[in-house]
Formats: sequence, structure tokens, C-alpha cells
Amino acid sequence: MKKYNINAIRTSHYPNDTRFYDVCDELGFWVMNEADLECQGFGDVGSTDPKRASWASDNPAWEEAYVDRARQMVMRDKNHPSIIFWSLGNESYYGRNHQKMYDFMHEYDPTRLIHYEGDQEAKTVDIYSRMYSDVEYITKFAKKDEKWEKPLVMCEYIHAMGNGPGGIKEYVDAFYKYPRLMGGFVWEWANHVSLSLYRRLQRLIGVQGIQKQTANGENYYGYGGDFGDEPNDGHFVLDGLLFSDHTPSPGLLEYGKQIEPVQVLGTSQKIKIINRYDHVTLDHLDCTWSIVGDGFKKKGGKVEIPKGLFRILSKIQ
Repeated sequence: MKKYNINAIRTSHYPNDTRFYDVCDELGFWVMNEADLECQGFGDVGSTDPKRASWASDNPAWEEAYVDRARQMVMRDKNHPSIIFWSLGNESYYGRNHQKMYDFMHEYDPTRLIHYEGDQEAKTVDIYSRMYSDVEYITKFAKKDEKWEKPLVMCEYIHAMGNGPGGIKEYVDAFYKYPRLMGGFVWEWANHVSLSLYRRLQRLIGVQGIQKQTANGENYYGYGGDFGDEPNDGHFVLDGLLFSDHTPSPGLLEYGKQIEPVQVLGTSQKIKIINRYDHVTLDHLDCTWSIVGDGFKKKGGKVEIPKGLFRILSKIQ
């Protein structure tokens, strides 16, 4: 992740292994720690029912079950500096029990922001949140109020399936242009089907599958339906920035390029170098230029970046 300029992680849709936060503390990641709460199944059985939140999220009988999830997460992970947000859960509609979760978390730990995408109007939480809203929508949102108290984060965006993610530059440009837009979390980091999982399962219980072969002996990674399994989610498990063997996909290469912490704009005569780092100058970097064409590359020279500056203009001689 660090190699490809990623600096924030959402633990969708539950808290992670405690060792994960130790690593994030050491390497300097920002973490949105998300409670173990999801009610998508209610949507499956009643997606057109406008009162589906009343089954659990807005049902007083479920209050302690909801607050308990918040309490366990906060009490276990509160001392990790990498955690900058708490999240109330994922896709569980919105109801009174989310307010109760927030009340506990905010009273116990007023130092961190609290997120929940299901609270679309941010009545309870400290951040507006959206999934997969297009650039036009978030741009209008960012501009609609001259004064605002709560920013917006894309808790899921640019779905990394197939040839995705797409539209990265347009989103990132909007994030940089409008201060109200905090940024976003790509769905998702890695394909679920992994070679390491296959090998572990094979050792443990003799499972055959995951990695399969064509009739001519070519290896490939199987997914839903490739094992005679019904029902299945098809290729929906293959939606990561990493392939199943955890090698980078072309999507990750593009994403890493678009979120580089140093941006170069301009023409052949004059360029602007923008520092997107939050805490450091560009003193640790060298800037060189070259001319690249179809089938050739001509060595250029070095651009001197003044020390200690966060934004500078340089001329190529």
C-alpha cells in the first residue's frame, strides 16, 4: 500500500485482527475502524419495504446488541494512534440504535470523528458519507454551502472489478479542488480468491479448488460456479486492486499514479510542482526530466527544488 501511495484504510465491515493496528501505528496509516454491524440481508428479503430499518436498527429491543458492538471495538482499539475515525457499521439503514452507538462512542472518546454511511443526512454522525456517487454529485455537494461544519468522505468508490477502477483522475481532482471532500476508500484491496488460502485449506482438509486448470493444463483462479456450487456470487469476489496471488493489477498501477503525493503541471517552458504531502517538504526527493516519445527516450536534466518549500514554480532551461 505504501509503495502505491495509499495512506488510509477502512476495516470494512468489522474490526480487524489486533496485529493489523500495530502495523498501521508503525507505518503511519490512517484507519477508519468499523464496527461489526451489517444488515444487508434485510434488504434481500424486503428491499422495497420502507420500514426495514425498524426490524433491528430502529428497534429498541436491539439497542444493547448495537451498543455492545460499538463498546467492544472502542475498548479494544482505543489506544491505537492510527485510528482517526470510528465507523458505526455498514449498510444497516438508519435508526435510533445508531444514535445510541454514537452517544456511547462520543462520550467515551470525544477525540475522534464518527462515521456511518447509512446516516445520509449526517443527523447523528460527524461526517457525510457516500458510496459510488459520481463526480458531478460530490462536486455539487462540495459547493452547495458557503459555510459547512461536516465534510464528506467516499467510504466506497471506483469499484476495482474487471478493468476497474475507472474515473480515478476525475475523483482525485475533485478531492484536491474542494476542501470539503476528504477523499475516498477504493472497494477493495485484494481479490478474495487467494493462492495462500488455497494452500492452507489443502493442507488442513484436503480441499481441492480455488486454483484450477483448463483442459490443456493452464492454471487459473476459480470463483463462484466453477466448482458446481449453487447459489454463488459469480465473479463478484474478484474486485480487488491486487490479483488473487496478491500481485498488483493494472488498476493499482493507475491508482497509485493518480494519487502520487507530488504533482507536476505546466508546459515545456514552465512547470508547477505541487506538494501533496500533509506533513513534509520535498527535500527528500530529486526531480529530473526527460523527453519520451513513441519508441524513444531522450535524457534531460535536473530541476532544482528549493529546500523547505511546499509549493514552487520551476523553469526548465
